[in-house]
Amino acid sequence: MRMSLFYQIQVPKPWTAESEAQRIYEALEQIPYAEEHGFDGVWFSEHHFRPVWSHNSAPDLTLAAVSQRTSRIRLGMAWCSRPSITRCTSPNAWRHSIS
Repeated sequence: MRMSLFYQIQVPKPWTAESEAQRIYEALEQIPYAEEHGFDGVWFSEHHFRPVWSHNSAPDLTLAAVSQRTSRIRLGMAWCSRPSITRCTSPNAWRHSIS
């Protein structure tokens, strides 16, 4: 069985100036640990205009940071908001460069 992580960066209220960054850094610490323990993949969601859920409007950049900390784990983006992407930022444009 293959196991993957799925992240919707959740930032509960009350927010501080560091809340979002702290959640991203926590994920960046967890993912190499998961890779060491046999997890096969990691997925990030992309949502916009959600007050508490999915505080990650640029999962491609987060996955780029993950790629610098891991060597084997597969990377994926679980959702892409069509109005907010262009040909340059679509998953097909960058998936081969980070997986």
